[in-house]
Amino acid sequence: MNYAWASQLKKTEVKPSLPLDAIVHENQYNEEKYEKLLDDYDQTLGIYYQQRSSHNKQTT
Repeated sequence: MNYAWASQLKKTEVKPSLPLDAIVHENQYNEEKYEKLLDDYDQTLGIYYQQRSSHNKQTT
């Protein structure tokens, strides 16, 4: 007989992480790329916060 907890059947949501281009560097930092990368990440994170199933929040 198998038992499963209801919480184990629930779909889990994964928070988006920074893109690899923002955290992996080879021999030097390229600061010019950060403005666009971070703006794109902020938008992605904002959408995640609005669409997640619990603890929704508004970001600015």
